Amino acid sequence: MVSNGGRFCFSYPAGNTKSYIEGKISLKTQVNLSSSRPKEETFKARVPPFAWKEQVRDSSLIQLIMELDYDHMTRVARKNFVGNKFTEGGKSIEVLDVVVGKSKGKLQLSVSVKGSFNGQLILEGIPSFDKNRSLLYGSNVEVSVKTGNVLHKAASWLLKGKIKSELDKMLQFNITENLDKVQEQVNQNVIAMNKKYKMDLRAVIGSIVVDNIALRPDRVNAFISVKLWLGTTLDTLYLFQK
Repeated sequence: MVSNGGRFCFSYPAGNTKSYIEGKISLKTQVNLSSSRPKEETFKARVPPFAWKEQVRDSSLIQLIMELDYDHMTRVARKNFVGNKFTEGGKSIEVLDVVVGKSKGKLQLSVSVKGSFNGQLILEGIPSFDKNRSLLYGSNVEVSVKTGNVLHKAASWLLKGKIKSELDKMLQFNITENLDKVQEQVNQNVIAMNKKYKMDLRAVIGSIVVDNIALRPDRVNAFISVKLWLGTTLDTLYLFQK
């Protein structure tokens, strides 16, 4: 990161207590991103001019691509649903196996079942995201019956009520675990920076927004925006002295 004509800003009000100052700080910079290794440069010991500022946003916004491969999603679905039995109105099915994939822009589950129906169900839904529950899910789920290589309309009792509701849940995937991994990576980077620059930097990821979901041949790509809170402690302000 290169600071070019930026400004250090302290939020107001700030308290001057004894030998140190408390308050928020923001840094306006220009950032250049490149896929090639930049030339090593030696910078002079200088900082941008700083000024008091009444309000500073408490977080930054970063954009990431989250990858969920179908093999991993299949393992999760099998763990959560294989062996489960859904019953209503004298009809019941038991889940034997689950395979996650895609079909024509939709998230797809192939579900092998036995019971009142024996065979393979195909569940398809539009990939969507519920930010309140951190769920990647298929909306407007359609249920079909597969015989050989031909899809048929499922029996009416599979398309409504409790059994249909339970089938819909099979197209829901919680990505909290993936966000925890993002936080772990952020923590590792912060520890490295603190050690290298002798800083006391803290970073916490907050709420996320999924801007777009793309289904690839072997995985789901979720393009997300994440709030990132950064905090640090300045033990001295000697750099600001002329």
